[in-house]
Amino acid sequence: MDAQPPAFPHTVLVVDDDLAVRLIVGRVLEESGRAVCAAPSGYLALAALTAAPETIGLVVSDVRMPGMSGLDLALEVRRSWPDVPILLMSAYEPPELLSSHLELADIPMLQKPFTNDALLRLVGSLMPASRPDRLSR
Repeated sequence: MDAQPPAFPHTVLVVDDDLAVRLIVGRVLEESGRAVCAAPSGYLALAALTAAPETIGLVVSDVRMPGMSGLDLALEVRRSWPDVPILLMSAYEPPELLSSHLELADIPMLQKPFTNDALLRLVGSLMPASRPDRLSR
């Protein structure tokens, strides 16, 4: 019996304190064929990543959340899981906000409200349908 190659991280972790946003973003991603898990805070997102880091292929997070902000979450993800791409979304912060945080300057920011197409386009650019480069881990 041949051993199966390891699966590539394929789940999108959606992080937002607003339940409606988590549900809508999750539904759009699931309807496009993506696996999704969700967390209402940065702390719970870190717990999900810690519990199953091999399954998370992308973190999509709001910037403004109580407790741990999306920026703080992004910094921790970068430190602990540098191969996991991040997409930030915000209704308040301008995209230039990230330029003041040099270690986060290359993270894309999606301005709320956004279209399904804009979300799917960015997710697709950060997390292709298959990740053969990750199969060799």
